[in-house]
Amino acid sequence: MPTLLVVTSSDADRQPVVYERDLPPMRAEWGGFPPLPALSPSDNWTEIEESGEELVRVDGEFFCTSAQWRRGWPGTSPHSFVRRRVADALRSARAALPSGLDLAVLDAHRALETQRYLYERAYSGTGLPAGFVADPGPAAIVPPHTTGGAIDVTITWKGVPLAIGSAPGEYIPEANLAALEDGSGTAHELRRVLYWVMNQAGFCGIREEWWHYSIGD
Repeated sequence: MPTLLVVTSSDADRQPVVYERDLPPMRAEWGGFPPLPALSPSDNWTEIEESGEELVRVDGEFFCTSAQWRRGWPGTSPHSFVRRRVADALRSARAALPSGLDLAVLDAHRALETQRYLYERAYSGTGLPAGFVADPGPAAIVPPHTTGGAIDVTITWKGVPLAIGSAPGEYIPEANLAALEDGSGTAHELRRVLYWVMNQAGFCGIREEWWHYSIGD
């Protein structure tokens, strides 16, 4: 029986999100991707400027979990919006995936209200190190997800989103992008697959979260 991580919902009408932890057997076409780079800490933020770029929906085109909406978090929507440039790059990344794999969008544009709730939930007495959730405070740099330029993604296999070494949103050492680089097996290779198809499409990853990518945020 597969081992599943169930992200429960606070609303009985909103079905839970399920990530598959029991990964499929390794396939030859998933190998051969280069090693993952050693990225700098994600607290090295830079200033951004308003681009005026419109937000577009991707939930009709990609598997989108709407996980935060399913949990009943404030400011959330069942729809997933990103900048048009991000949507175009996501299509390019999908086209570069080996046969049988696809992308699932776990989180996209995030309202400031949601960002504030997530930050407080993550850092209120938890001892979580900095770098996982951007500070939405008035003195902080604009949080990436609130720009529409950042997305959280994973790979799907047969329509099921995968927990590649850790579940998305698990703030643990295994969430680090390169945490599996000294190992082998399906999770090791699929993290490389995801990183390089996203990178070649124009996305940047971050060190702390293997699922987080952005363009122009």
